[in-house]
Amino acid sequence: MKQWEEVPLFLRHSLDEFTGLRNFSLSDVFWVGGDKTPSHSLLINATFVAVNRRVKKPAQSTAKVVREAPLYLILKRDGSYLCGCCTLQQGSLVVHTYPGRPLGTQQFRNGIDAEVIGQVTTILRRLL
Repeated sequence: MKQWEEVPLFLRHSLDEFTGLRNFSLSDVFWVGGDKTPSHSLLINATFVAVNRRVKKPAQSTAKVVREAPLYLILKRDGSYLCGCCTLQQGSLVVHTYPGRPLGTQQFRNGIDAEVIGQVTTILRRLL
């Protein structure tokens, strides 16, 4: 990933503000660039996401549509990650996909089949 070699020096001390995370570190960044069919339209052409790992429980969203709901990074027990909108419903973690995406709504036993790593605060993409 040659296009992401270094963070420009002038940005280095501003990353806390850009990501909305106090004491931002590389462990708050996750690669999502390999997902050819992302579950949400905001993730199209995204390369990395910054995640607030302190937010482990999806908030009850007041969003009327999926595209307005917060995004979360989910770790599945097979070691793969999923990024999308989700809710907790009776002990199940329900991941909602953006309408028109090939994967439908997915349901996991919370803490058994999958768990929330954190809430996405920033989506990073390479500008062309």
